[in-house]
Amino acid sequence: MDWSTIRILLGTIAFIRGIIRDIKRWKERPKLRVEFNPKLPSDLGYYRYVDLGIIRKFGCVRVRNIGKSLALRCVATLEILKIPGNTNNLDPEHTLHWADINYSFKTTEPEPIDIGSEPRRLDVVFSQPKYKIVKENKTVMPEEVKNSLALDYYPAGTYSYEFHGRMASIPAVASGSVITTTTPSTPLDLGDYAQQIVRAPSKGSWIAMPIALSIPDIANQAYLPPGEYLVKLRVTCENGRGDTICFKIISPNNWKDLDMKMLGQLEKLKNRGL
Repeated sequence: MDWSTIRILLGTIAFIRGIIRDIKRWKERPKLRVEFNPKLPSDLGYYRYVDLGIIRKFGCVRVRNIGKSLALRCVATLEILKIPGNTNNLDPEHTLHWADINYSFKTTEPEPIDIGSEPRRLDVVFSQPKYKIVKENKTVMPEEVKNSLALDYYPAGTYSYEFHGRMASIPAVASGSVITTTTPSTPLDLGDYAQQIVRAPSKGSWIAMPIALSIPDIANQAYLPPGEYLVKLRVTCENGRGDTICFKIISPNNWKDLDMKMLGQLEKLKNRGL
Protein backbone atom coordinates (compact mmCIF):
# COMPACT_ATOMS: atom_id res chain seq x y z
CA MET A 1 0.00 0.00 0.00
CA ASP A 2 1.50 3.29 -1.09
CA TRP A 3 1.52 6.53 0.94
CA SER A 4 -1.16 8.13 -1.21
CA THR A 5 -3.61 5.33 -0.37
CA ILE A 6 -2.68 5.51 3.32
CA ARG A 7 -3.32 9.26 3.39
CA ILE A 8 -6.73 8.77 1.78
CA LEU A 9 -7.56 6.01 4.26
CA LEU A 10 -6.48 8.11 7.25
CA GLY A 11 -8.49 11.09 5.96
CA THR A 12 -11.57 8.88 5.57
CA ILE A 13 -11.19 7.56 9.12
CA ALA A 14 -10.82 11.10 10.50
CA PHE A 15 -13.91 12.18 8.56
CA ILE A 16 -15.95 9.28 9.94
CA ARG A 17 -14.75 10.02 13.48
CA GLY A 18 -15.80 13.64 13.05
CA ILE A 19 -19.28 12.56 11.95
CA ILE A 20 -19.57 10.21 14.94
CA ARG A 21 -18.41 12.98 17.28
CA ASP A 22 -20.96 15.40 15.83
CA ILE A 23 -23.76 12.83 16.16
CA LYS A 24 -22.81 12.19 19.78
CA ARG A 25 -22.71 15.94 20.49
CA TRP A 26 -26.10 16.35 18.81
CA LYS A 27 -27.63 13.56 20.90
CA GLU A 28 -26.19 15.00 24.11
CA ARG A 29 -27.15 18.60 23.36
CA PRO A 30 -29.31 20.45 25.90
CA LYS A 31 -33.05 20.03 25.54
CA LEU A 32 -35.26 22.39 27.54
CA ARG A 33 -38.72 21.35 28.66
CA VAL A 34 -41.35 23.60 30.22
CA GLU A 35 -43.26 21.97 33.10
CA PHE A 36 -46.34 23.31 34.87
CA ASN A 37 -48.67 21.82 37.46
CA PRO A 38 -51.34 24.19 38.84
CA LYS A 39 -51.76 21.94 41.88
CA LEU A 40 -48.22 22.71 43.03
CA PRO A 41 -48.06 25.85 45.20
CA SER A 42 -44.66 26.61 43.68
CA ASP A 43 -46.25 26.80 40.21
CA LEU A 44 -49.49 28.61 41.11
CA GLY A 45 -49.49 29.96 44.63
CA TYR A 46 -48.55 32.61 47.16
CA TYR A 47 -45.08 33.94 47.84
CA ARG A 48 -44.01 36.29 50.59
CA TYR A 49 -41.01 38.62 50.56
CA VAL A 50 -38.92 38.57 53.70
CA ASP A 51 -37.22 41.91 53.03
CA LEU A 52 -40.39 43.99 52.50
CA GLY A 53 -43.08 41.84 54.11
CA ILE A 54 -45.40 41.98 51.08
CA ILE A 55 -47.19 39.04 49.52
CA ARG A 56 -48.02 38.16 45.93
CA LYS A 57 -49.63 35.33 44.01
CA PHE A 58 -47.49 33.93 41.20
CA GLY A 59 -47.99 31.79 38.16
CA CYS A 60 -44.64 30.09 37.46
CA VAL A 61 -43.25 27.27 35.36
CA ARG A 62 -40.29 24.99 35.87
CA VAL A 63 -37.76 24.73 33.05
CA ARG A 64 -35.91 21.43 33.00
CA ASN A 65 -32.89 20.45 30.91
CA ILE A 66 -33.47 16.86 29.82
CA GLY A 67 -30.31 16.79 27.71
CA LYS A 68 -26.88 15.60 28.82
CA SER A 69 -24.95 18.86 28.65
CA LEU A 70 -25.25 22.29 30.25
CA ALA A 71 -27.76 24.63 28.56
CA LEU A 72 -26.04 27.99 28.06
CA ARG A 73 -27.61 31.46 28.12
CA CYS A 74 -31.22 30.41 28.62
CA VAL A 75 -33.74 33.20 27.95
CA ALA A 76 -37.53 33.17 28.27
CA THR A 77 -40.00 35.43 26.46
CA LEU A 78 -43.77 35.71 26.61
CA GLU A 79 -45.67 36.66 23.46
CA ILE A 80 -49.25 37.92 23.69
CA LEU A 81 -51.50 36.19 21.15
CA LYS A 82 -55.02 37.22 22.21
CA ILE A 83 -56.23 39.94 24.58
CA PRO A 84 -59.59 41.13 25.91
CA GLY A 85 -60.97 44.39 24.57
CA ASN A 86 -60.10 46.47 27.63
CA THR A 87 -56.32 46.26 27.15
CA ASN A 88 -54.48 49.29 25.77
CA ASN A 89 -50.80 49.67 26.69
CA LEU A 90 -49.70 46.03 26.69
CA ASP A 91 -46.52 45.32 24.72
CA PRO A 92 -46.72 42.28 22.39
CA GLU A 93 -43.64 40.50 23.82
CA HIS A 94 -41.87 40.50 27.17
CA THR A 95 -38.65 39.08 28.59
CA LEU A 96 -39.42 37.11 31.74
CA HIS A 97 -37.62 36.93 35.08
CA TRP A 98 -35.84 33.84 36.38
CA ALA A 99 -36.43 33.13 40.06
CA ASP A 100 -33.46 33.81 42.37
CA ILE A 101 -32.12 36.54 40.07
CA ASN A 102 -32.11 39.92 41.84
CA TYR A 103 -34.84 42.24 40.66
CA SER A 104 -33.90 45.08 38.34
CA PHE A 105 -35.47 47.88 36.32
CA LYS A 106 -34.81 46.24 32.96
CA THR A 107 -37.59 46.38 30.35
CA THR A 108 -36.25 44.47 27.33
CA GLU A 109 -32.72 43.32 28.17
CA PRO A 110 -32.66 39.56 28.92
CA GLU A 111 -31.15 38.04 32.06
CA PRO A 112 -29.72 34.76 30.70
CA ILE A 113 -28.88 31.85 32.97
CA ASP A 114 -27.32 28.41 32.50
CA ILE A 115 -29.40 25.32 33.32
CA GLY A 116 -27.90 21.98 34.30
CA SER A 117 -29.71 18.91 35.55
CA GLU A 118 -31.71 20.81 38.20
CA PRO A 119 -34.88 22.61 37.05
CA ARG A 120 -35.13 26.39 37.34
CA ARG A 121 -38.26 28.29 38.25
CA LEU A 122 -39.43 30.96 35.83
CA ASP A 123 -41.83 33.72 36.90
CA VAL A 124 -44.59 34.24 34.33
CA VAL A 125 -47.36 36.34 35.90
CA PHE A 126 -48.24 37.74 39.33
CA SER A 127 -50.95 39.60 41.24
CA GLN A 128 -50.99 41.29 44.62
CA PRO A 129 -53.51 42.54 47.20
CA LYS A 130 -54.43 46.15 47.74
CA TYR A 131 -52.22 47.70 50.38
CA LYS A 132 -53.10 50.77 52.33
CA ILE A 133 -50.19 53.01 53.18
CA VAL A 134 -50.76 53.88 56.83
CA LYS A 135 -47.51 55.79 57.29
CA GLU A 136 -45.22 57.46 54.81
CA ASN A 137 -41.66 58.43 55.51
CA LYS A 138 -39.46 59.84 52.78
CA THR A 139 -36.26 59.57 54.79
CA VAL A 140 -33.81 56.73 54.38
CA MET A 141 -34.68 53.96 56.80
CA PRO A 142 -32.05 52.93 59.38
CA GLU A 143 -30.54 49.50 58.96
CA GLU A 144 -32.19 48.23 62.12
CA VAL A 145 -35.59 49.23 60.73
CA LYS A 146 -34.89 47.56 57.42
CA ASN A 147 -33.93 44.39 59.22
CA SER A 148 -37.05 44.47 61.37
CA LEU A 149 -39.54 44.33 58.49
CA ALA A 150 -41.32 41.01 58.77
CA LEU A 151 -44.52 39.21 57.92
CA ASP A 152 -47.25 38.28 60.38
CA TYR A 153 -50.24 36.06 59.62
CA TYR A 154 -53.78 37.24 60.29
CA PRO A 155 -57.26 36.18 59.10
CA ALA A 156 -58.36 37.47 55.72
CA GLY A 157 -59.47 41.08 55.77
CA THR A 158 -58.06 44.47 54.94
CA TYR A 159 -54.50 44.94 53.80
CA SER A 160 -52.25 47.46 55.44
CA TYR A 161 -48.60 48.27 55.11
CA GLU A 162 -46.57 50.27 57.58
CA PHE A 163 -43.05 51.08 56.49
CA HIS A 164 -41.66 51.26 60.03
CA GLY A 165 -43.49 48.25 61.32
CA ARG A 166 -45.19 45.13 60.08
CA MET A 167 -47.79 44.30 57.50
CA ALA A 168 -51.07 43.22 59.11
CA SER A 169 -54.27 41.50 58.01
CA ILE A 170 -53.06 39.27 55.19
CA PRO A 171 -55.02 36.21 54.06
CA ALA A 172 -54.46 33.05 56.04
CA VAL A 173 -53.99 31.07 52.81
CA ALA A 174 -50.72 32.89 52.15
CA SER A 175 -48.16 30.48 53.51
CA GLY A 176 -45.04 28.51 52.82
CA SER A 177 -43.11 29.80 49.84
CA VAL A 178 -40.57 32.54 50.45
CA ILE A 179 -38.70 34.98 48.24
CA THR A 180 -35.62 36.11 50.12
CA THR A 181 -34.60 39.15 48.09
CA THR A 182 -36.67 41.65 46.13
CA THR A 183 -34.80 44.93 46.36
CA PRO A 184 -33.23 45.83 42.99
CA SER A 185 -29.46 46.04 42.88
CA THR A 186 -29.80 49.66 41.73
CA PRO A 187 -29.56 51.91 44.84
CA LEU A 188 -33.03 53.07 45.91
CA ASP A 189 -34.43 54.20 49.22
CA LEU A 190 -36.34 51.22 50.62
CA GLY A 191 -39.27 53.35 51.71
CA ASP A 192 -39.75 54.87 48.24
CA TYR A 193 -39.31 51.44 46.67
CA ALA A 194 -41.96 49.90 48.92
CA GLN A 195 -44.40 52.68 48.12
CA GLN A 196 -44.03 52.01 44.40
CA ILE A 197 -44.99 48.40 45.03
CA VAL A 198 -47.94 48.89 47.35
CA ARG A 199 -49.54 51.66 45.25
CA ALA A 200 -50.19 49.20 42.42
CA PRO A 201 -53.82 48.08 41.96
CA SER A 202 -55.19 44.79 43.25
CA LYS A 203 -57.33 44.20 40.16
CA GLY A 204 -55.65 42.51 37.25
CA SER A 205 -52.11 41.15 37.15
CA TRP A 206 -48.68 41.75 35.62
CA ILE A 207 -46.42 39.82 33.32
CA ALA A 208 -43.35 38.97 35.37
CA MET A 209 -40.80 41.10 33.57
CA PRO A 210 -38.08 42.63 35.77
CA ILE A 211 -39.42 46.19 35.93
CA ALA A 212 -42.96 45.02 36.71
CA LEU A 213 -41.73 42.92 39.63
CA SER A 214 -39.74 45.88 40.94
CA ILE A 215 -42.18 48.76 40.43
CA PRO A 216 -45.53 47.50 39.10
CA ASP A 217 -47.20 50.85 39.70
CA ILE A 218 -45.54 52.31 36.59
CA ALA A 219 -45.04 49.15 34.48
CA ASN A 220 -48.09 49.77 32.27
CA GLN A 221 -46.59 47.81 29.38
CA ALA A 222 -46.82 44.62 31.45
CA TYR A 223 -50.19 45.19 33.14
CA LEU A 224 -53.02 42.75 32.35
CA PRO A 225 -56.47 44.22 33.08
CA PRO A 226 -59.01 41.62 34.22
CA GLY A 227 -59.82 39.13 31.48
CA GLU A 228 -58.49 36.10 29.62
CA TYR A 229 -55.23 36.16 27.67
CA LEU A 230 -53.72 33.65 25.26
CA VAL A 231 -49.92 33.75 25.45
CA LYS A 232 -46.99 31.83 24.00
CA LEU A 233 -44.05 31.07 26.28
CA ARG A 234 -40.76 30.48 24.51
CA VAL A 235 -37.60 29.27 26.26
CA THR A 236 -34.36 29.15 24.28
CA CYS A 237 -30.71 28.36 24.92
CA GLU A 238 -27.56 29.13 22.98
CA ASN A 239 -26.38 25.57 22.39
CA GLY A 240 -29.44 23.35 22.22
CA ARG A 241 -33.17 22.91 21.75
CA GLY A 242 -35.69 25.12 23.49
CA ASP A 243 -39.39 24.70 24.14
CA THR A 244 -42.53 26.64 23.25
CA ILE A 245 -45.85 26.25 25.07
CA CYS A 246 -49.11 28.22 24.99
CA PHE A 247 -50.98 29.20 28.15
CA LYS A 248 -54.23 30.84 29.05
CA ILE A 249 -53.81 33.49 31.76
CA ILE A 250 -56.88 34.56 33.70
CA SER A 251 -56.18 38.02 35.08
CA PRO A 252 -58.57 38.49 38.02
CA ASN A 253 -60.78 41.13 39.57
CA ASN A 254 -59.69 39.71 42.94
CA TRP A 255 -55.94 39.12 43.16
CA LYS A 256 -56.37 35.70 44.78
CA ASP A 257 -58.20 34.41 41.66
CA LEU A 258 -55.17 34.67 39.36
CA ASP A 259 -55.06 31.50 37.25
CA MET A 260 -52.91 30.00 34.52
CA LYS A 261 -53.60 26.95 32.35
CA MET A 262 -51.22 25.10 30.05
CA LEU A 263 -52.73 24.62 26.58
CA GLY A 264 -49.92 22.97 24.60
CA GLN A 265 -48.14 23.69 21.33
CA LEU A 266 -49.47 26.51 19.15
CA GLU A 267 -49.73 24.26 16.09
CA LYS A 268 -51.99 21.85 17.97
CA LEU A 269 -54.16 24.71 19.14
CA LYS A 270 -54.57 25.94 15.57
CA ASN A 271 -55.63 22.44 14.48
CA ARG A 272 -58.25 22.50 17.24
CA GLY A 273 -59.47 25.89 16.06
CA LEU A 274 -58.32 27.78 19.17
